[in-house]
Amino acid sequence: MGESLAAIEKHKIPLAEAATSSLEALKEYSVAKKVSLVFADPAGVVARLQLAKAFASAGDTAKAKSAYQDFLNLWKEADPEIPILKKAKAEYDGLR
Repeated sequence: MGESLAAIEKHKIPLAEAATSSLEALKEYSVAKKVSLVFADPAGVVARLQLAKAFASAGDTAKAKSAYQDFLNLWKEADPEIPILKKAKAEYDGLR
């Protein structure tokens, strides 16, 4: 997401200490990173949805679908009953 070189240097650890061969651990890490993205940059996540809506409104279905997919991919592990997610899925499904 754009960490400074100083921050990377300060917090770097050897690959052998940071890596795992556990597929389950990697899946959990992936989910945690996506959740942290949603909380760390909620405006950016919502901006993806707004971009999708703008493309749809402009009639650019291909770009709208792509932007909706980006937004929905960030939320794929979320509770499917979250209102913004339900609405985005319905809008995506309504694209032709």
